[in-house]
Parts: sequence; structure tokens; C-alpha cells
Amino acid sequence: MKRFRLFATFGGVLVLGVLATVPANAFAASPPNDDRANARPLGLLPATVTGTTAEASQEARDPYACRSYNDSVWYRLESPTQRAVSVVLDAKDDLDAVVAVYRQQRSQLPLVACRATDRRGKAGLAFRAEKDATYFILVAQQPQSDPGSFQLDVFAPEPPSRPPGARLPDDGVHSTVDPLRDTDDAWSVVIPAGRTFRINLVPAGGKCISLSVYRPHTTAFSESSPIRRLECGGYVVFTPGPDGGGRYMLLVRTTSEAGGPQRYRLQAAKAGPDDTSPGLALRDGQTNRGGLLAGALDALDLHRFTVARRSDVTLALHAGSRARFDLTVLRDDGSRVACECGETGAVRSRLRLSPGRYFAVVRARDYTGGHYTLSLLVREITSTVLTISGSRTAKAGAGRPVRLEARTTPAPGGGVVRMQINRFDPLEGWQFSRIIRVRVGSGGVAAVHWMPPSVGRWEVRAAYRGTRRSSQSRSNVARLFVG
Repeated sequence: MKRFRLFATFGGVLVLGVLATVPANAFAASPPNDDRANARPLGLLPATVTGTTAEASQEARDPYACRSYNDSVWYRLESPTQRAVSVVLDAKDDLDAVVAVYRQQRSQLPLVACRATDRRGKAGLAFRAEKDATYFILVAQQPQSDPGSFQLDVFAPEPPSRPPGARLPDDGVHSTVDPLRDTDDAWSVVIPAGRTFRINLVPAGGKCISLSVYRPHTTAFSESSPIRRLECGGYVVFTPGPDGGGRYMLLVRTTSEAGGPQRYRLQAAKAGPDDTSPGLALRDGQTNRGGLLAGALDALDLHRFTVARRSDVTLALHAGSRARFDLTVLRDDGSRVACECGETGAVRSRLRLSPGRYFAVVRARDYTGGHYTLSLLVREITSTVLTISGSRTAKAGAGRPVRLEARTTPAPGGGVVRMQINRFDPLEGWQFSRIIRVRVGSGGVAAVHWMPPSVGRWEVRAAYRGTRRSSQSRSNVARLFVG
């Protein structure tokens, strides 16, 4: 701060006064384009300019932006033709800024587009300029931000891709799209009629990049409808019909409005036996082996299995601890039965299925991969009925044994039945007494003689433990009164 003091003598009396306290930078020059009336013209595109918000000010009539701001500078763009325009702001030092575009309509300035800088000091936006229109570009300092310099780039992005696009290499392509500079890429691949192809678009870093598949002889993407579309990358299997076949076009397009290149990988190739129906046969008791990689064409395997009668079915998928594989079960009409999704490593799906043909889809996700095994276990559904001396409710005299019989149907031809015996306490209710394990004999019967240790109320329940061919089942509760 600079201080100015005045010394004077009035009638022989010395008077000391402080005229003013003025900031040291009070007389620093403001940017020449501080006011909208003096907005700096950008001229022909592309245009690159540098500027600063230091010593800038804010006019009371400055228009609203997407975020509040304090000090601002202005640029003017004349558009002689209708065209796409991109604006990229690179804030230096510790400047946090806002860049906004307004269209002049007489005395009004409606907002066209606006963006605040990110943590790297970058901000970008795109808009469609009208013919013979005037636009103002605002660069402003956010509240609580330090002033600083910046670079502003205003340019026309690359024109939209046109059919048919470049031929896709046999091993695919790694490329980028940019919402401000190059919004799409067009590629093409020859697919004969009746030949199944798999196509996989893998955006990097979790970005959303769309894929659209167009028919042969498409002359303009904007005037045609795609036959397949994936909004955020992904995997698709495609087979041209009898009236199809030829050079199909693959349009890769960014769906983001934020600036910066977005990387992707695109591949297309003939489908193998594990990629499409009928898939790899998976039989009861069999284990199939495979390998997947989410960032490549081998991102999905299809297995098929058959259930002859209503059964309990277990599918067990085992993979590395870091592999993220989804296991989806489909009916033969394509409807979903179950999906064990979002898991890592081992996945198990237990289902009760009706007779029919089913498909198990193993899909890699989140850029992971590795080897896996898929096992199938189909077990016949059983039911178990428990009786005490031939009845579900029985009476017996003290000191006399009773026959506990568990009958499992259909007869499993082996296995063990676990019988749990409980006693009734008038104060505490049913209390555990003991466990008896009995092997299942012919006809599915497991029987044992048991001597109640005392008078009172008793109950018994049984659980068939199952085998390789037969599923587990629980019985009814049988009760015994011992007098």
C-alpha cells in the first residue's frame, strides 16, 4: 500500500494530514478487451490467442454463465457460414476459469454453451455457428480464484466421417475420437451373407463411445439408420441375411461433451464355435475350459446344456482371483433365467430348471481376462417323507422302541438321511436331543429303531443329504407321544 502525507502551515500551525491510502496496483492497466464493447476480434479460424484476467473487471450488464464469475475478458467471432466451432481454454498458473459462448441477437446475448475448467485447468466446448451470426466468447475468473493467464484456441473440428470409411485391419485398430476435434471414425469390413461375425468395441478408461453398424451401399450416415447400435461400446454378433452381405460400415462416435482424446480398440472377425449358437456342448458332470479377454474379440464364450427332467442344476465357474467374469443362463428362446454378475473369481449359480435346452454365457468385463473352467451338475429333485412306526403322529409306551423310517422318492439308490430328534420342555419349548444318520437302502428307504429315553413329547425330522445324481430334500415333522 502506498500512503501520501500532506504537510502545511496555516497561521504558523503545522498541519499533518493523510490524503489517501491507495493500492500499489491501482494504476495498472486493465486488459484492452476487459469490456464487451472492446471485445478482441478473432478473425479467421483457426485462431489461438493468449490473455489474462489480471486487472480485469466485471460489468453490471455482463450476462449469466453456467457458473458465477468475477473478472472477465471478451472475444468476438464472426461466422460467415454455418459450421461447427470448438473452443478450448487452457488456464495457466492457479487460475480457475469459466469459458462461455453467447450469440448476439440485437441487444440480447443468449447463452449458447458454457464450461468451467477442470482440475487441470482445461475446459472445452463445441457449438454450431449459424450463417452471418456474431458470437461473443467470455473468459472469466471464478470467485475465490487467483488471477492468471490463459490460452484460448478456437477452431473448426474435423468434418464428420463419410461412408464407407477405411478398411478395418485384420487384427483391429487402436485409435481415438475427440468431442472437440474429431468426433467420429468410420471403418468398414466385408461380411458375406450367412457368415457370422463378432464385433467388439472397447473404450479405454471407462469412457462412453458408441458403435453403429450400417448396411452396404450407405451413402450418408446422417440419412441412414444403423442395423446395430451399442451406446457405450461392447460386443455384438452379426449375421447378414440372404439379401445382405458386402462391405458393412462401423461408425465409432464419442458421446461425451468434454474435451480430450478418448482411446478405443475396434476388432471384427469371423465367429468361432464358442462365440455363437449352438455353442460348446456342456454335459452333466463335465467341465469345459476356456479363456477370455475383455479388451479383445475373445470376450465371450457360449456353452449349451440340456435338462431332461425338472432338476436342480448347479453351474460352477472358476477363474483367477482378479478375473471379473459374468455367468448368465439363458433359455433357448433367448430369455434370461439368471445372471451371476458383478463378481470376481469363483461364481456359482444354483437353479431349479424345467426340461429343455439352456445356454450358459461366460463374459469378461472391466478389461480383465484369464483362463476359466465351467462345470455342470444336474441332480434329480427328490422328496422325503418321515414316519414313526408307520404314522406321522404316533403314540408309544414307555420303554418300547419305535421305527423311524424316511422314504425318499424317486429312489436315489444311495446316500444318507440325517434324522434330528427333539424333545419338548414345557418351560423352554422344543429342545435338541440327538442326531441319527442312516444310509438309504433299496426303494429309497432309510430306517432305524430308536428307544425314547423318557416319557414326554418328541418330534423327528429328516433331511436327505443328496448324491451326485439326486438333490437334497427335507421331510415333514413327525411327532411321538410317549406315555
